[in-house]
Amino acid sequence: TRLQEHLQANGRPLPVYSVKRTTGEPHAQIFLVCCVVHYASVETEGEGPSRRRAEQVAAQAALTALGLHG
Repeated sequence: TRLQEHLQANGRPLPVYSVKRTTGEPHAQIFLVCCVVHYASVETEGEGPSRRRAEQVAAQAALTALGLHG
């Protein structure tokens, strides 16, 4: 992701993602994922129909929180 590319280019540790919650039926789940950028004390959340999409939303929010505006 762009967030990971930015962090790597600047010698920073990669973000840590974790699933905070999964709701809905097995065929129509919604994932809530947390993204933590430790060096900047940034923690964001993203929601989506897949873990990957939720991670992308959380990463975009982290870019915004870091002032990079994705």
